[in-house]
Amino acid sequence: MRKFDCILQTEVSVDFSNPERVMKEITKSNWRDTFFDIDDIGGVAEHLSYAFLDSEEHWDSTKKAHFRFLEGFGYFHCQPDGSYQNEVDAVIRCIGVITIRTDDELEIASCDEMS
Repeated sequence: MRKFDCILQTEVSVDFSNPERVMKEITKSNWRDTFFDIDDIGGVAEHLSYAFLDSEEHWDSTKKAHFRFLEGFGYFHCQPDGSYQNEVDAVIRCIGVITIRTDDELEIASCDEMS
């Protein structure tokens, strides 16, 4: 038997319309300890990136659009440009719009045979 250890990579961009509100509502409140250990806006972006790539895409027949549910952050709907934005609800009005874009191509960073 032959075994290989392969590492894949992709690029994820997370844009915050109001990072100051995100810092106040997520990183400086009791909320941050509920789900995650997040200390700064970079930590929020890291968690969103991972959660986005780990989530499944679903179809919303009402909005006729794909969406993903990110634990702790809610629903993100696919936009015409291919990016995903969080829903406009009470929480979103507090933290502003979060837009996530991905490079649709996974690249092989390395693939080495294991001994």
